[in-house]
Amino acid sequence: MRRICVFCGSSLGADPAYVEAARALGALLCDEGIGLVYGGASVGLMGIVCDSVLARGGDAIGVLPRHLLQREVGHPR
Repeated sequence: MRRICVFCGSSLGADPAYVEAARALGALLCDEGIGLVYGGASVGLMGIVCDSVLARGGDAIGVLPRHLLQREVGHPR
């Protein structure tokens, strides 16, 4: 598998375990050499997954509607 698409929230969720799970998922993807395709935002759980992937040198592709780019929620990388 070359890439996996992950859908998750633009908020951090009610339980801190969700943040840790998002970080762990990003690390696992990198360890397995699997690229991330996700919602493209820099906020919430999707931002956490992307940050985790990028921090380990992994590959991430964000797909974000243009109107959200104008609201500055797009990931800078």
